[in-house]
Amino acid sequence: MCGIAGMISKRNKLDNIEDIDRMLDAQRHRGPDDYGIASFRFGIQEFLGAKCSSDLNDIDHLSGIIGHNRLSILDLSMSGHQPMISEDGKCAIVYNGEVYNAFDFKDELIKDGVNFKSSTDTEIILYLYIKYGIDKTLQILNGMFAFCIVDLTKQKIFFARDRVGIKPLYYYDDEEEIVFASELKSILARNSVKREIDLDAVEEYFSFRSPSAASLIKGVAQVGAGEYLELDSQFHMNRVKWFDVNVYSREEYLNKGYEELISESVNKQMISDVKVGCQLSGGIDSSLVSYYAKKTGYKDAISIVFNDKSFSEDTYIDFVTEHLKIQSHKKKLDSNYVIEHWERMNWYMDGIVNHPNSMGIMALAEEAKKHVTVLLSGEGADETAGGYSNFMAAYIMDLCERKSVLATLFKWKYKRLLQDFTKDKTLFFFKSHGYTEESILNRILKKRGTGKYRKVREKRLQQYTGTTFDKMIKYDIEFYLPELLKRQDRMTMSYSIENRVPLLDNSLLDFLLRCNEKLVIGWKIPNCLSFSLYNFISGKKVMKKLSEKIYGKNFTYRKKSGFALPLQELFEDKKFLNYIHKSIIPAMEERDIINSEYVKECLNHVDEAKQEELELLWRMLSFETWCQLFIDGRQTKTII
Repeated sequence: MCGIAGMISKRNKLDNIEDIDRMLDAQRHRGPDDYGIASFRFGIQEFLGAKCSSDLNDIDHLSGIIGHNRLSILDLSMSGHQPMISEDGKCAIVYNGEVYNAFDFKDELIKDGVNFKSSTDTEIILYLYIKYGIDKTLQILNGMFAFCIVDLTKQKIFFARDRVGIKPLYYYDDEEEIVFASELKSILARNSVKREIDLDAVEEYFSFRSPSAASLIKGVAQVGAGEYLELDSQFHMNRVKWFDVNVYSREEYLNKGYEELISESVNKQMISDVKVGCQLSGGIDSSLVSYYAKKTGYKDAISIVFNDKSFSEDTYIDFVTEHLKIQSHKKKLDSNYVIEHWERMNWYMDGIVNHPNSMGIMALAEEAKKHVTVLLSGEGADETAGGYSNFMAAYIMDLCERKSVLATLFKWKYKRLLQDFTKDKTLFFFKSHGYTEESILNRILKKRGTGKYRKVREKRLQQYTGTTFDKMIKYDIEFYLPELLKRQDRMTMSYSIENRVPLLDNSLLDFLLRCNEKLVIGWKIPNCLSFSLYNFISGKKVMKKLSEKIYGKNFTYRKKSGFALPLQELFEDKKFLNYIHKSIIPAMEERDIINSEYVKECLNHVDEAKQEELELLWRMLSFETWCQLFIDGRQTKTII
């Protein structure tokens, strides 16, 4: 796991080249082990490697500079230094991530005459590109990645990102230059980038909780998940969607079963020259990852627990660690920790902290740093295998449209849900994850955007193929999952921990999007008299069947528990309230984007607020904190 950055002049003359040092320093946490830069000119086909910008002061008319922060995971020697330049000096790469099948191609490249200088996947990716070009290279890679390749022979630059957006890549494009980096704070370290809030992005954040490709800074975007950008010598930008979740259809023939695939995926992702552990929540996803990791020799589980037992899953964490005979490392999270790390969390997140449990992952990473450098998590299973109640609702919708007798029995219970679906199918999808009603949005925002990102979602929904359930899976993968992956990436990298997501391996994603729907979701015998969807319909069936075999029925079929923070306790804490009223609300009133009166009203009714209302309050406070750090440019401070 690393960080990449760079700046490319559109007039072959870079000003203030010392900004590259500031850009790399801003994301040093992504790669504290090594850093470096390389400059290039399209007219003169050569790269000049350097440690910092002062080594380049005597060079005129640069086309660009690329830089890298390294967290050493594979080949800990200096042979893995980046930017990595090809043997002929014509091609260079800066790369963030891990590609787990890279070494499958090494012998083939050696036969082609490649003389490898390192034992890194970085060098293999570079030579795969030289052999096959960008399109085929991306199609054969299996892993998480974001990279920039500069090809002086073709006079082209490529920016690429993995299938589902596990690794980040921001860019800023104006008439003078293109600036890119792994994190937004690194982009803003380039003095020419203006710190202006994008109201359309703000509106999307508060409308959907899971923003799309935008950042909160006007002019700064992200390379989309499964996309690459191609920049030619005339600086024409071509955007290519190289992976599209919408190409999948169900009931295709599958050569392997889920159990074999998950075992292979976890085994592949244990590759490392440093110590690997697992992020264990006690749920079935991370528990399955831990089980298969144990088979390869892993023995360290990192977990977050709470004083309030209604939020904690200590019992299930203990069950798994005892069952697997692995070492359990727990960190207790309370309101004092949240308050103390509030600003630090907002700084590392690069945007509004949409999910309060991001703080839990930050605390987990802090604990992990004492024991390991790489963490495997269970992220991505719910979105790809139908683990949320919205998938169960979508399944009911499909049955109703087919006039299923079973679904008809549920119509009286889910009458409102069915009415929403019949009246406005788009709104049904929007409401699946934290959608804010227009009436509430108007109370929150004093300044509104144009709604352009809502239109992007509406257009995409019209393109999806398959059943309502299939469309919901595709919607979640494209619009909800990237925000969860951002949370994992930023919070673990804040402590220089590499986070891997084996349940999003290419093979598992292919399987879950192609297999018969009956393997993923369907009816089950209720275990109580409640009419909750969870008691009659089960998602993640293929995973639960596997979990039942390993951990038993009681562990597997318990009520689903989210990783939630006790927010009411936090908002009633006098220290945090004092901070809010002194540092947040006055600045919010002056900025005049968020309605501070609505914030005060929410604070006055915390004791009777629902969880979604508490999370909305959290987001409003997070936005103003972000503004102070990223727009006003002030330093983070400790509240207590």
